[in-house]
Amino acid sequence: MPVGATRNGAWLTPALYASLGALLLTVIVWPIAAIVRRQYRARLDLTSHELRAYRAGKLGALLILLALGAWMFTIVSMFSDLNKTTEAFDPVIRFDQIFGFVAFIGGFLLTLWNLKAVWTGQRRWPAKLWSVVLVLSTFVVLWVAYQFHLIGWGVNY
Repeated sequence: MPVGATRNGAWLTPALYASLGALLLTVIVWPIAAIVRRQYRARLDLTSHELRAYRAGKLGALLILLALGAWMFTIVSMFSDLNKTTEAFDPVIRFDQIFGFVAFIGGFLLTLWNLKAVWTGQRRWPAKLWSVVLVLSTFVVLWVAYQFHLIGWGVNY
């Protein structure tokens, strides 16, 4: 049976890798840019609303990466010790489900807020481009999480 287009790894795998790269780059560059600005005493010339949205976008990327990390840790842990595939391990899975739900959806919404603030403000084109990349990246990860049941409430495995 052929896999449907929504779950086809031919496009989904490269899209997920590119999305994770963009999210990771966002999270890594955030403190580096702050350190460089501090070193050269340069201000981030944003209004208070734009600054909150800027930080929210970065926080959204971080939350999504943390949720994926939690799921990866759980799955690797379960495969390394099959005794963890019992109901004794269910609280860990429940935590991943609740945190994942909040992080995937919340992270996407936070990056949407950042996109709106960037495009309605006086930001330059690189910031506008990166806000679009960030939203697309969070959407791809949200889509993968939805399609592969990282967002859900069941513990059938």
